[in-house]
Amino acid sequence: MKLLLLGTLFAGMLVQGASEFREGTVLVGFRATATEAAKAAVYRKIRAVEVQQTRTGLHVLRVAAGTELGAMHALRANAMVRFAELDIPHKATAGVIPSDPSFNQQWGLLNTGQAVNGFTGVAGNDIKATTAWSMTTGSPAIVVALLDTGIQYTHPDLQTNVWSNPGTVSTCPVGSHGYNVLNGTCDPFDDENFWGGHGTFMAGVIGASGNSGAGVSGVNWTTSIMTVKWLDSQDQGFTSDLVTAMNWVVAAKQAGVNVRVVNNSFTSTTFSQAESDAIDALAANDILLVASSGNSPLPVNLDITPKYPCSYKRPNTVCATGSETNNTLWSASNYGASTVDVAAPAASIYSTLRQNNYGFISGTSMSTAYVSGEAALILSRTNMSTIALRAAIVNNVNTNPTLIGKTITGGVVDLCKAIAGCANAATAPPVNLTPPEIGGFIRIGSLVSASTGTWSGAPTNFSYQWTL
Repeated sequence: MKLLLLGTLFAGMLVQGASEFREGTVLVGFRATATEAAKAAVYRKIRAVEVQQTRTGLHVLRVAAGTELGAMHALRANAMVRFAELDIPHKATAGVIPSDPSFNQQWGLLNTGQAVNGFTGVAGNDIKATTAWSMTTGSPAIVVALLDTGIQYTHPDLQTNVWSNPGTVSTCPVGSHGYNVLNGTCDPFDDENFWGGHGTFMAGVIGASGNSGAGVSGVNWTTSIMTVKWLDSQDQGFTSDLVTAMNWVVAAKQAGVNVRVVNNSFTSTTFSQAESDAIDALAANDILLVASSGNSPLPVNLDITPKYPCSYKRPNTVCATGSETNNTLWSASNYGASTVDVAAPAASIYSTLRQNNYGFISGTSMSTAYVSGEAALILSRTNMSTIALRAAIVNNVNTNPTLIGKTITGGVVDLCKAIAGCANAATAPPVNLTPPEIGGFIRIGSLVSASTGTWSGAPTNFSYQWTL
């Protein structure tokens, strides 16, 4: 391509205001009837010099700084002008940072190398939530079923994202928020003691109200969290309770509720055909199950020592293990090269707790919640089958040497890669606002050629070569 280099065209600065544009530059396109003499007369009237013309009829004009708006309006008033506009920058998609004051504690969503709970992280070791949020921040139409100890559905950082029964699910009344398997009621309020509200914590990871100016942000800023309580205040539950919880979710789906994801972060060491059948019932109703690999003081290999539900290896299940702030496998995470699918943040996770509190918990339960949140976020952007959803999660990870041989994918989930269009937007070339270095003797009106630019995908590495 040929460009006409004149004076200081490429030294233009950006003018800040209601919009940004290149200083001293106006773009114009003429109607086909406009002659060269007529164009020259227009340029003289607004004291402009043409510095570039493209094959598609765009004329780049140099005008005096501060006269850009006036020149544009004068051009638009001319009958020979098809369009006139300012030279607006096109920017690479930026990460979206929510206003929640404790967001800096949530390294799993954005890790800048900050110290969290006494541990210093590795910058970039996160699930790429902020770039994904430039595409979607979630949808209340996507329902995530949380099978856990219940939820404090009155928590100020959760209440707007808690599912409410429309009155069509079982015998539960309108406005109830799920089901309590343990006492057969429609009140799944969290009474868990050891952690201070395990289910409430999980709900915050999946969908605490984002950008609310208070508390924390969930993977989804907006979503619908349905809670089925099958674990008591001491985190104990039985196979029959879990199966009943899964069956209740299926009944809700068949009653018209758009349940697409089930989060279950508790494990067992014993195979159960009843539990496996319940998972298959979820699959038959187009519902993804996200399960935890489990924690152990001395981590175990699930390929050798099974943990369920992960070790059922059902086609609608994603098994998650945990990662650290410093980009390694969390020290207490169970693993399995043919059983565990992906890793997600597990150590020093900050989220919502009972009694309107917040705090830190570590565990692969948190990894499960991150992946469930990811599934809901993907669906908020693109509707897809459970099989396609599972593939979107497991096929889009950031590989990690400490996870190779420990998980099937060898990587940590990447929200941006998993959401259509996000990866391309996040790595778009930046606008080149800095003038090139010019050597030798330059004459106004000299023709120069430009080589093909290169873009590495990193925000600070863009190269472009100009030659006479």
